[in-house]
Amino acid sequence: MVFRYIKSSGTLLLGIINDILDFSKIESGKIELYLETFSLRESIDTVISNFAPMIHEKEILFESKIDANVPEYISSDKIRLNQIILNLLSNAVKFTPKKGKIDLSILVKSKVEDKLQLEFIIKDSGIGIEPEKLTELFKAFSQADSSITRYYGGTGLGLTISKKLTELLGGEIFALNNSDQGISFIFYITCSESLRSLEEVVSYPEINSSQRILIVDDNILNRQVLRKLLQNIHQEVEESESGRHAIQVLENQTFDLIFMDIQMPEIDGIQATKIIREKGIAIPIVALTANVWNEDRDACFLAGMNDFLTKPVDKIKLIQVLNKFKNT
Repeated sequence: MVFRYIKSSGTLLLGIINDILDFSKIESGKIELYLETFSLRESIDTVISNFAPMIHEKEILFESKIDANVPEYISSDKIRLNQIILNLLSNAVKFTPKKGKIDLSILVKSKVEDKLQLEFIIKDSGIGIEPEKLTELFKAFSQADSSITRYYGGTGLGLTISKKLTELLGGEIFALNNSDQGISFIFYITCSESLRSLEEVVSYPEINSSQRILIVDDNILNRQVLRKLLQNIHQEVEESESGRHAIQVLENQTFDLIFMDIQMPEIDGIQATKIIREKGIAIPIVALTANVWNEDRDACFLAGMNDFLTKPVDKIKLIQVLNKFKNT
């Protein structure tokens, strides 16, 4: 318990320091953009997966919608774009009450040849804000009122940094109160459409076969992110929301590979794996975990797991695991 509080405090302090350093760099004009070609959908999935535990804990309904006209690959500053989305999602999760709702939408605002403007909308059902204070949100060290800082924490720099980064990416950002409840942050960036990621051509290992895969995770957001990654590389995917349910599914269906979260209520991934092995089922099982300590690895292998992946799942490592077990 003490370690958890120390870790939480350390993470909070590190976040404050990073905000101040980023703000200082932006104010002094020392932020330089690094343009690269990347998969927007994969990048968004990776960002979203960072919030999966908090969304799960607060039982928030989260929906991500990317319009069909949005290209798969774009050329922009991936890190800075992710930083904007991280800041806005962090606010949304922080201010949305238990069992609330968050929507992330991406659409094409305009397009001329390969140049386009992408619009991002992050809508929450949180506490909202008084209309006259909306313009104050993007000022440095400013929040709607002092009670928000005391209750929710934060430096008041996240939105200021997001505004500056959005402008660097050729766009703008603003906030609107929703007609029902909560607030929507809307921003757009200017970028280029790319046909394919150079990183994928050069670095991604080839995958030549499709496998039938079972994802076992009590967190629906984690399942959705991994499902998208697997389906994008032409794998057949089924989902299970618990260790107990997975055991039942395996009594009637066969799979080539199982991805098993090790931290689940009632029957966790390690217990579920032991039961599966006791039943004589030899399907390769890969552990999914946010933190893999040495004792976790030992427990996974002793239970009968064959490998592990840390979350958020890296696409290259995912393909390597698929190739490793495709002939078993």
